[in-house]
Amino acid sequence: MDIETDIIPALKSDKSIHRAWSMYDWANSAYNLVITSTIFSAYYIAITTLKDAKGMC
Repeated sequence: MDIETDIIPALKSDKSIHRAWSMYDWANSAYNLVITSTIFSAYYIAITTLKDAKGMC
């Protein structure tokens, strides 16, 4: 008997598990897209623009 197969159980490929991981990956990708394209761009603009004494650009 192989020690490795005794310690690590065989993972079965279940359709519901595959679907769950696919949905998780899709949601995680959408979240990253929103954060990097909208939140970071607004943050960088706010940080890098110069303002005068009145707070105007």
